[in-house]
Amino acid sequence: MEKTEELGESREIDSAAIEETVRRINTRLCQTARTALFRKRSGKLNKLKKTLERDCLPRMKKYEHQESFRTEQLFKDSTLMLHSCG
Repeated sequence: MEKTEELGESREIDSAAIEETVRRINTRLCQTARTALFRKRSGKLNKLKKTLERDCLPRMKKYEHQESFRTEQLFKDSTLMLHSCG
């Protein structure tokens, strides 16, 4: 997980935060798709949304899965060590 301190926030970024951002972008795209000003910006928002959905979110979910797996392995290893010592 990353922190967003450079943005002035101290909030952790995880897959749920990325999914929420994608949802907000989608809502914004749907709400204002008709205005001329928005059409100029919609390309950038669509690109950001695609980057988040196709790149950032899958990588974050993979990272979280690996982190979870490592935690389970550490727990199993420490349990085995305790049983072998006693």
